[in-house]
Amino acid sequence: VLDVEDENNLTWYKLPNTGSPPGPCNMHSADYLPCMSAVYVFRGGNGREYLHDLHALDVNSHVWTEVETTGEPPQMRANHSSAVLGRELFIFGGWNGKERLNDLNILDAVSGAWSAPRIEGVLPHPRAGMSLTALRGRLYLFGGSGSSSKCFCDLQILDRKLLRWLDVTTKETPGSAAPQPRSSNPNEEDRAHLITAYGVMPGKRAGHTSTAVDRRIFVFGGSCGPDYLSDFFVLDTDPPPSVEVTGRSCVESLQRGLEKYFDDDEFSDVTFLVEGRSVRAHKLILATASSYFRAMFSAGFRESTATSEIEIKYVSYSSFMDVLRYMYTGKLPAFDEYLNAALSSAPAALQGVDEGASNQGGDGGDDDAGTDTDEERGAGMVGSYEKGSILMAHKRGSAASARDAEEHERAMSADGGNMAFAFAQKRLRMDESQMARACEILEMADQYMLDHLKQVFEQLLTAEVREETVDTLLQHAQNCQADQLARYCEYFERNNDLLEEDAGQDMGRLKLEE
Repeated sequence: VLDVEDENNLTWYKLPNTGSPPGPCNMHSADYLPCMSAVYVFRGGNGREYLHDLHALDVNSHVWTEVETTGEPPQMRANHSSAVLGRELFIFGGWNGKERLNDLNILDAVSGAWSAPRIEGVLPHPRAGMSLTALRGRLYLFGGSGSSSKCFCDLQILDRKLLRWLDVTTKETPGSAAPQPRSSNPNEEDRAHLITAYGVMPGKRAGHTSTAVDRRIFVFGGSCGPDYLSDFFVLDTDPPPSVEVTGRSCVESLQRGLEKYFDDDEFSDVTFLVEGRSVRAHKLILATASSYFRAMFSAGFRESTATSEIEIKYVSYSSFMDVLRYMYTGKLPAFDEYLNAALSSAPAALQGVDEGASNQGGDGGDDDAGTDTDEERGAGMVGSYEKGSILMAHKRGSAASARDAEEHERAMSADGGNMAFAFAQKRLRMDESQMARACEILEMADQYMLDHLKQVFEQLLTAEVREETVDTLLQHAQNCQADQLARYCEYFERNNDLLEEDAGQDMGRLKLEE
């Protein structure tokens, strides 16, 4: 006996063999039953035979007794496992000299009756040298060795109330980046018979120890074949539930919900008249998205108190709806067919060249216009339009001739500028109606102070700059203060002959490659 009452002075002492002590044995089990104030020893082997006699040591008197029982006792065995729940002693598995076992026997210590009830669920494989740990109405079986000395590393759980082996699965979650379970607590599973154990579990082993402390089970050592182990693992059988934020924030809900109110009567408080057609809108949304509309609805302006429809002149209904949808949802007007063709035609070498050119320049509007705030409003929506910058790697330029030469050389050195120009000339032209619509949206974006939308369409129209369109596009750019597009048009005019010559050479080279 080890006396641990004084943790600084531990004391070993040997008990006298009084009463009817068990004979010599190994691979036996010993368990303390509080209800009997006794340690129950179920004998294993003695070197000559396998045993199944049961003895109890009274922890107060230190007297041994051989326990008298009724019912069918467990068959003789050694290297079994045992555990106690309340007044019951459980004996599982082991080796009987011929085969490994997976039976479960229960002793009611108060009545002295043995029973072997029918257990539901999938039985563990027959084994010996496993651990069986009792905790909160369940038995936790781990490891052991099976046929041909095969070791196990499975966790099996018996629910005493249900008399059922539960379905246990394991999932590793190494590191903080791993996906977290919805709940790692076996008490919170949706299915009563399904438990998931998370984490890196112990490897295969037998002959280890397993000790319950509060809600945790500590597993130490053991062996598997010639390998003897000294590792330590802890199983938390009732971990604290995770508290996670999975709901949308108010801002996210607002962003996702705005589309529902696009051109919808509900809560609308302003109506526009465009080409004779009524368009319903919401002042708060428009004023939040656009400084132009915020000024329109402010006190002192006629529109702020208008009770009838506000007429929007000189724009098409379809383009107005495109811009209005953008303000409600961040979704760009659709030019998908054109841009998809551009991206699928461009060679891989062009990918990423001059990325982010759309962020240069742009003026007017809110203090935040053109900043991260504007970009975030359209985040995830820009899609292929932002990628369209690969088709305009040659566009960087300014009014100063020295800077023109420097930036032109830099763009060309990426082997993307001439190629991009060639592809734009060869395959990616808008028709007249598309270009007219793009220019109209560009001018509306400028009027409504939507800098992100304006810059996207500056970038889109830059690829359309050529000899027969440059004058028209430059006029549009100047009318709506689209400085990036205007600078590129001027750059094109200064370098037109060189660009056409380079483009012709590249198209010839492309034909040879095709």
